[in-house]
Amino acid sequence: MVKNHKAVNFYEFNGFIKKAKSSDELAGNYYLMVFSDQKS
Repeated sequence: MVKNHKAVNFYEFNGFIKKAKSSDELAGNYYLMVFSDQKS
């Protein structure tokens, strides 16, 4: 897990899943969200 204060918590991620239009969009956005947090 990313030990970053900007990391998304479970409840935010749950809502994020529901907003995604497709699994590809979900995977792409999750990738950007996680790895951009790790680099900063």
